[in-house]
Amino acid sequence: MSHWTTERIDNLCNISSGGTPSRNNTRYWMNGAIPWVKIGDIKGMYVNSCGEFITQEGLENSSAKLFRKGTILFSIFASLGEVAILNIDATTNQAIAGIEIKEQGRLDSKFLFYFLKSIKTDILLKGRGVAQNNINLSILREYPIPLPPIDTQRKIAAILDKAQELIDLRKAQIEKLDDFLRSVFLDMFGDPVTNPKGWDRNKLETAVKVIGGYAFPSEYFVQTGIPLIKIGTVNKGYFDVTTLSYWPLDYVHKLRKYEVYPGDLLITLTGTVGKEDYGNVCIAPNIFEKYLLNQRVAKLELNHALCSQYLVYCLRHEKMKRSLTSVSRGVRQANISNNDIYELEMSIPPIPLQQQFAAIVEKTEQQKALMQQSLTEMDNNFNSLMQRAFRGELF
Repeated sequence: MSHWTTERIDNLCNISSGGTPSRNNTRYWMNGAIPWVKIGDIKGMYVNSCGEFITQEGLENSSAKLFRKGTILFSIFASLGEVAILNIDATTNQAIAGIEIKEQGRLDSKFLFYFLKSIKTDILLKGRGVAQNNINLSILREYPIPLPPIDTQRKIAAILDKAQELIDLRKAQIEKLDDFLRSVFLDMFGDPVTNPKGWDRNKLETAVKVIGGYAFPSEYFVQTGIPLIKIGTVNKGYFDVTTLSYWPLDYVHKLRKYEVYPGDLLITLTGTVGKEDYGNVCIAPNIFEKYLLNQRVAKLELNHALCSQYLVYCLRHEKMKRSLTSVSRGVRQANISNNDIYELEMSIPPIPLQQQFAAIVEKTEQQKALMQQSLTEMDNNFNSLMQRAFRGELF
């Protein structure tokens, strides 16, 4: 590291946050052509497209800014530390900072991208405890970045690129397994809304019982105990074990109504308006003997007419989920009720066929679990490689 220096990021970059034109003025949004990026649009190294657009008038009458292609995006609100490189000219909302390099000859954009990825844990710690998790721009501007010669920066970025390519390949393999199961579902059962195979149809109230969770006070959470399933455990559409909290063993005997066991089907009842984080389902995995169910999540107890794996893929189907979430209430926080679930009508094929599908799912999920384990190891190795790179241990 003899030729390395340390600089504040703002000595090397111009940093500013985005903004949101008033939703009440249709002229700012209708037929807009200027890309407007949200955190949900950040899904990889590059942002090539987004879901919303604003007009020139919206840009000129708000705090939104037009960032040029090549600008680094960094989330500073809610989902802290998400980072990407703009591959288009675009604006962003106020939850995202745009970082524009002043001199390309001093700082490589990919080097900066990977450095920002490497400090995500530290950024999360700095934002923790603040309402909604956020950092102000001064924290980002003053953050020190190790600065080797530009050639060394590019070598480091190239090594990290190759490691990232392997991770992306493994993710693509996992996605193909998911695509395979969706394809098998449609081949066996058809569209669950249009019901082209002519299966019997009925409301879910004939086949399920909805049991909501309990408002477990967070001040009583402990480091070890009974794992507590929260909305964040389910709202991504899979069981996220990293979000579990724990409840004291001494208080479990009075809460048996809220016990969840491996194989139980879970569904989120609330979420954010305009997002896909409610009405999501997953099955509790065989990681713990049992769990407890927090509020805003429910479990579905099935009778003999339904197999849980069949119901999961029904409720994940785009048309079926839209039928459920279209009845949601709330302005800022969307929610669905037990009755909304009961009223949902769906096709109910013969149980032996559902069980045949469940066996295919189980076998495929075993393959997926091995790949997920491998992906976790690759992610850990990649994070270790980034830390070594920015300590100057690679060159």
